[in-house]
Amino acid sequence: MQWIELLISLCGIIGLIIFVFWFLRRLQKGLRLNAGSKLKVIDRMVFGRDSMLAVVSICGKLSLFVVNPGRIEKICDLPISEEEYLLTAQEEANKAIPKALSFSEILSNISEKFNKQGKDK
Repeated sequence: MQWIELLISLCGIIGLIIFVFWFLRRLQKGLRLNAGSKLKVIDRMVFGRDSMLAVVSICGKLSLFVVNPGRIEKICDLPISEEEYLLTAQEEANKAIPKALSFSEILSNISEKFNKQGKDK
């Protein structure tokens, strides 16, 4: 009779330990999902093999960091917001892409070049 009570108590303790581990693991997953939502690397530029500059958004405010092996240093805070930086970067990218020509414009350019070459001879 005593060994049955001992076995039931042991099963209860083991069940309690398993429940605590399950609960802590579930709690950690929830914390991990929310942990990095306020910190984002917005842009980076590589210098050499091991060094880079990084623009980092911390709660919407931008900072410039230099990243080297074993060392990260904050250089300065940037005076613009994350939204302004991203908008400026998008505008720069749009300027860098040349305007697409239509097929008729390409043909007219080619025919003009041939006409100029024919007149020059």
